Amino acid sequence: VDNQSSIEVFADGRLGHVSTMQRYQWAYQGAMQVHFNGEAISCMCNGSDVAYNLLAANVFRNSDDYFPDRPASHGLHILWNAMNALWTSQFSVPDWDMFWSHHPQGQFHAMARAISGGPVYVSDEPGKHNFDILRKLVMSDGIVLRSDRPALPSADRVFVDCTAEPYLLKITNRSGNIGVLGMFNCSAKEGTITDRFSPADIHDICGQEFVVYLHTSGKVNRLGHNDTIEVTLPQLGSELAVVSPVLGGWIAPLGLIEKYNAPAGIRSSSLVEENLLVAEIRDGGVAAFWCERQPSSVTTSRTAKATYEGQILRIEAETGS
Repeated sequence: VDNQSSIEVFADGRLGHVSTMQRYQWAYQGAMQVHFNGEAISCMCNGSDVAYNLLAANVFRNSDDYFPDRPASHGLHILWNAMNALWTSQFSVPDWDMFWSHHPQGQFHAMARAISGGPVYVSDEPGKHNFDILRKLVMSDGIVLRSDRPALPSADRVFVDCTAEPYLLKITNRSGNIGVLGMFNCSAKEGTITDRFSPADIHDICGQEFVVYLHTSGKVNRLGHNDTIEVTLPQLGSELAVVSPVLGGWIAPLGLIEKYNAPAGIRSSSLVEENLLVAEIRDGGVAAFWCERQPSSVTTSRTAKATYEGQILRIEAETGS
């Protein structure tokens, strides 16, 4: 639903602005609940009076439009969404806007949407979808792999303009106690940026030791809470890191590692005995676990193939299982 703040224009000189907006919001949100289960997006033209009247249909546009044909806008779009979420996440589900999967920066935007915690939708031209990107956003039934909450910038980036200064924008989220951290080169200047990140960037993650898995490079590191890793990204390049606490000193669930938001593929996991981890995975595909040593046995509820290499246990099952 767009142009809600245009009520100020329509009501000018005819009706009270505040009372008209309030009654409009009651009618709009009531209709959304009755007819659409509350599944609506206030998608643009949101003044503060829209924000203050959100009652039920509270998915709220978090930035300016996505402009595929404005090269300078792509880094700004991600920066604005991360920073604006510091406010909007307090009263809404922030919506980071649509994007084109077939655009040269399709993955850059997809990675940000994947960990945003909000809705994910594309406005691709018919027949131009990049399914290599789209499949990494959703499960086999089309449901988006969402984190538990809205994404936020890391504390050390709140007062940094990553479009003008040589720092990567770091955006964090969590599924359960498994973190996901996105790094984005939002610079307006060509060239690479080298920066560092740490498990401590996810401010409320619990644990002393973590396994960090990088989506693009596939690199795996075992780190202490404040240890750091160096990452180098080109202009409008991005990387996603799974940050998983080591359980029992020997295992760390990583999730559906073929997906951007891998940890969101884990419904539950727990160390029920010292040497026994039980996990429920939301879909088929490749579920991965870091294991300090090769497990003596792997039992699955459906037919699956388990392999162990480089301290990574991969369990591959048909999608939908």
